[in-house]
Amino acid sequence: QILKVDENGNSINLPSNIFDVTRNGGANLTNAQIDGYKVNYSGLKITGSGLSETVRIKEREAPNSQYDVYPYTIEIPLKTGTENGRFVVDLDKSKNIKIGDDQYSYNNNNTYDNGKVKITWSHSTGEENVVQITLKDSTVAKYNLSVGKADENGGNISLNGQNNDFEVKRKIEDGTSTQPTTLTGTVDGSFMKYNNIATSNKNYVETITITEKNAPTGYEKYSKTIEFKVRKTYDKNTGKYIAAIAQDTIKIGGVAQTRGSSDYQYDNGNVKIDWSNNAITVKVKNKKIDIALKKTITKVTDAKTNTEKEVTIANGFNTSRSFAESGVSSTSVNSQGIDVTKLKNGETNATYYMNKKPVEVHVGDIVEYSIKIFNEGNVNAKAAQIIDYIPVGLVPTAVSYKNYNGQVVSLENGSGYTYENGTLTININDSNLIPAFNKQNGTLANDEIIVKCSVLPNATGILTNVAEITKYKTSTGIIAKDIDSTSNNWKSPNGDSDNKLTDKSTTKWRNYATATPDGWKNTYLAQDEGVGNNKGDDDDFDKVVVVDGYKLQLQKISSEDSSQLLEGIGFYINNQKSSEVSNIAQYTKTTDSEGKTSVIEKDVTYAQGTDEEDVFYIREISLPEDSKYTLINKEFELRVKKELQTIGGCAISKYSFVQVGERPVYKEL
Repeated sequence: QILKVDENGNSINLPSNIFDVTRNGGANLTNAQIDGYKVNYSGLKITGSGLSETVRIKEREAPNSQYDVYPYTIEIPLKTGTENGRFVVDLDKSKNIKIGDDQYSYNNNNTYDNGKVKITWSHSTGEENVVQITLKDSTVAKYNLSVGKADENGGNISLNGQNNDFEVKRKIEDGTSTQPTTLTGTVDGSFMKYNNIATSNKNYVETITITEKNAPTGYEKYSKTIEFKVRKTYDKNTGKYIAAIAQDTIKIGGVAQTRGSSDYQYDNGNVKIDWSNNAITVKVKNKKIDIALKKTITKVTDAKTNTEKEVTIANGFNTSRSFAESGVSSTSVNSQGIDVTKLKNGETNATYYMNKKPVEVHVGDIVEYSIKIFNEGNVNAKAAQIIDYIPVGLVPTAVSYKNYNGQVVSLENGSGYTYENGTLTININDSNLIPAFNKQNGTLANDEIIVKCSVLPNATGILTNVAEITKYKTSTGIIAKDIDSTSNNWKSPNGDSDNKLTDKSTTKWRNYATATPDGWKNTYLAQDEGVGNNKGDDDDFDKVVVVDGYKLQLQKISSEDSSQLLEGIGFYINNQKSSEVSNIAQYTKTTDSEGKTSVIEKDVTYAQGTDEEDVFYIREISLPEDSKYTLINKEFELRVKKELQTIGGCAISKYSFVQVGERPVYKEL
């Protein structure tokens, strides 16, 4: 007789014969009768040599889905004997009971019990010879799977309540083409929990595949699929199945891995897997994405002469400044003018010592802005899109891009960039990612975008130009945020706490004139509000001061009617600082629709300097058309004084007449 009971000793109903039973290695017995919770083989006779035989019992399948199959074959040695004048069946005490590969002696004269298998035999007078085997079944093995994320140092990263960060699939390895099923988990802090996964009670192996679908904000998604096989093993000590990862079945990105020296852990530096006591924990390390944008003016070109004007900064980084001013040692600043100490210590911001003092420009100048994109993170990445907010008074004329290895590409309007209503959108389609920050040598690799802007005639005052990153790119695709920055949340560069998002595309903000004179070197490192405790660095600004030059305009009027401008006039104008007349030239005349000259105009876009004067000598050289007028045989002297007025902490040139006089002509013209 063979019976099944649960862990509490309660009988389990048997829907069919779930056992294979042989005698002396012969064929399976077929004459079983099912009696509810018991399988009976009746009328068996021992006919073997020595009147003994070995009965082997193997559970073929579990009684139902709630229980596991007992894994071992049970061998029971039997023999005949006599008792009270009749033949009886007894256990052969000269041999051991065998369960699996282990052998056991009897506990007492008519019972063997190891907690999972109980064997009794009886042959009372007047009764049948009965051998009864009772198997105690364990409920089907279940295990818990936890899948979480960690930073580079192994610290847990919160999933922020998102339950779709991982896709976990399970496939029962039963030799069929059954498709894997997707498991549904719940968020518990930094882990997705898949609890009480019931193993199959017919097959002992299943395959788990894990794919990260969404990375935490500011981290790169782990791109490789994690795969391993879960195999049930029977623990003889507890009499229960334990689900564990099968030896050498771990695959990362389809490549087989070895678990190393530990029987219960795998760690390749990016994926760590632990398993014990029906619990499997998978922790995926995500690398930090950290891109910084720094903007500066590197060149101003006089459009008329095509000559470069002096800009008193070295590529935007004030490497000549006195670092003692801010308590920073010059030894901590690399050749780029950047202090990377904080990055080496695991923080998300380097310190960029940049000269943010506004640069003087004139109408017609070409201002060259350098937008450098630095990779401060631990993964190769770059900016995929940048928006440059161009202030009123400037207009972009050319945009070019240089990646970190020096390849220069001119961007075309419409494909590489678009410009509309003061917003310059630059799309970087180059596939070369900026290498991650190198902690060993402290070098920050960078891309660079050059934006050239022309200073328009309506430019005046202080013009603020802001650029920000709006899209990032890694090897896994385009993302919207890095570890410490959020687009569209920067503040005004004057240090106000007010968020300027609502009016950043208007004249109100981009021509913002207020500034703190002492703040240029220390205050303006980043304006982004940042993420958490991190200060954002995805945007930066620079300012120009438009020098208010003046026009020198010459007209002839009639002494009879002062409102009448006389046509056909001509003048020589000389600009000098000494009494010697030199550099005489005739300047361009302004004509009306009929080509007649009534006004001569000269744009003066320079001055001699503070506390000095521009001196002009002017002489009439041609008469108006009406012959009744006479040539004035005099040379006029005009002196213009340059003064300085302060707007927002910046010196703005102001010009005024200080002397107008005349003198005799002393040189033949």
